[in-house]
Amino acid sequence: MNGQTIWNTKSQTFPKFINNNIETLNDLEFFTHNGVEFSNKTILDIGCGNGRFGLELAKLAKSLIGTDISDKMLAQFAHHTKELGLSNVQLHCCEWLDFPSQSFDIVFASMTPALNHKTAFLKALKSCVEYFCYIGWGKSRECPFLDQILRLHQLRLELPTGLPDVLKWLQEENYPTPIHQYRQSDFTFEGDFKQAFENIKWYIQIHGGIPNDKLIKEYISSHLQNNKITYLQKREIGLALIPIIKL
Repeated sequence: MNGQTIWNTKSQTFPKFINNNIETLNDLEFFTHNGVEFSNKTILDIGCGNGRFGLELAKLAKSLIGTDISDKMLAQFAHHTKELGLSNVQLHCCEWLDFPSQSFDIVFASMTPALNHKTAFLKALKSCVEYFCYIGWGKSRECPFLDQILRLHQLRLELPTGLPDVLKWLQEENYPTPIHQYRQSDFTFEGDFKQAFENIKWYIQIHGGIPNDKLIKEYISSHLQNNKITYLQKREIGLALIPIIKL
């Protein structure tokens, strides 16, 4: 299953955009508190998904371009753009490395696998004029519920590429260590049998496995309570504000 198919599948159960969401605004406040001014700027949102951050940024920006490999995610983004009456947004369905090189006042990226390797990260860094605002995985991720079903598929819950990798890449490029912060950002899943089934299948596929439908159904059935599945994913995220300098 290719990346676009995986993320199109995820779009069905991905958290929906909530206007003025407190958690989203708190994450953005990290950047504004440290000197970023989003108003009247050209902004690129890499791996923008369904617009959790991009829509909030577009309210302020001169213009915003969002890129993502999932056309289903981008369709949700476009829908909310119309709902909010925004006319300064362009969306591009493509791999990040295939996106034409351009310069933007600010580049923004949050929890996106588009920057899972150094080449992609450096392309993003070179696209900035003022700041690169980065949000990625931190140093920990725990979820016994998912880990158990992954192990039954001979897999294990991985900690994806994140801020520790970004800080290492910057050091390798002789870039000063940027202002950064780790913060806890736990997530609770709650869904019915079908939602839990699709969610677990997605996690197995994103970890490179082949879902065993019978095994997954048995696993969900053994954990159902009041016809619902609820589990906690304890996770840390990392935020970094990278000012652009000439080396």
